[in-house]
Amino acid sequence: MPVDPPIVDSVVGPYRQVLVDLQGATTTGLELAEMTWAVAEMERLASMLEDPAAYYAAIANLGLSQRFNDAYSRMLASWPTDAQYVYELPEVRPPSDEELLGVQLTAHMALLEQIRDTPAEAELGQPFRDAVDLARSGASYPVFMRCLIERGHDLLLERQVATRANIAAALSAAEVDGEPARAAHQRELLRAFDELVASSPWPAPDPFAFELRRARIDAAHEPTVAARAALVARWHAVLTLVVDWLEAHCAFAPTDPRFANDDPEVTQRNLDRARECHPGFVAVRERLLSETWGLEFDGIFQHETFAEEQRAGRVPYGDELIALAREARPYCVPGGSPPPDLVERAAALHAVAVA
Repeated sequence: MPVDPPIVDSVVGPYRQVLVDLQGATTTGLELAEMTWAVAEMERLASMLEDPAAYYAAIANLGLSQRFNDAYSRMLASWPTDAQYVYELPEVRPPSDEELLGVQLTAHMALLEQIRDTPAEAELGQPFRDAVDLARSGASYPVFMRCLIERGHDLLLERQVATRANIAAALSAAEVDGEPARAAHQRELLRAFDELVASSPWPAPDPFAFELRRARIDAAHEPTVAARAALVARWHAVLTLVVDWLEAHCAFAPTDPRFANDDPEVTQRNLDRARECHPGFVAVRERLLSETWGLEFDGIFQHETFAEEQRAGRVPYGDELIALAREARPYCVPGGSPPPDLVERAAALHAVAVA
């Protein structure tokens, strides 16, 4: 019993269709003969075999599909190029100066409409009205673009120029966050912006001049901003280590999220690590703090950054717990442990906090 016809059609059908398509072409030769033989051999095997798997294997072993494809590829490679199959690309015509000027005029008018009756209109409205007037004045496109570039209007259109509102918002955010170094940076940028606007013929600074001023101001302030951030991060870490060490000795510690785990053994390891390793970590970090900033543990709480961070709500400990940490610091040494009264007072503070 031969292989089922649907299976044979699924295998041989595509090859048969290629032969049918080639009947109308003036194609002869060895390639067509080999393709016809490969299809006939596939059909002969289908009539001899019953198992589809054996049929697929026979076609693969004899390489019939590969021989058909190879012959077909050679045939295509030998065909001369037919003019009717050559796709002619449409003529590409660059836009004229008048069309480009129209695009610019449309863009500026759209932007004017977008900022109408918004805070941005006071700052950006006049520069774009000037651009619209220039486009309508009969100036050529090259002259129009030269004027825009000289005035910085092209960058304004692309929103690549800082606006006063953005700088003022950054200054306000720095003041609200209680970061005086960052606030001083933004304050000087705002002052430079206003100075350049005052000397500009339109209500916006020259973009190139402002970016030069910004680069100088950034270079002057960024080291101070980075140094403050580094200092705060380091004394935060020292204070956190001392607090965690003290509270790791309290009765509530095994259930505290800092140490607790579903596995009691892991919880105990976390507690042992805090009790035994934190004093060493504190010693190393405090030494680095002293070498870099000349700041000891007690000096942290007199430093201006501590008061600033506390006012901004970024110190996660209350005054009572900070006082306990300062009392506990002399005992937070390798092999040391806090006095029982400190542990009891820390536990009492925690109970009040979670109540």
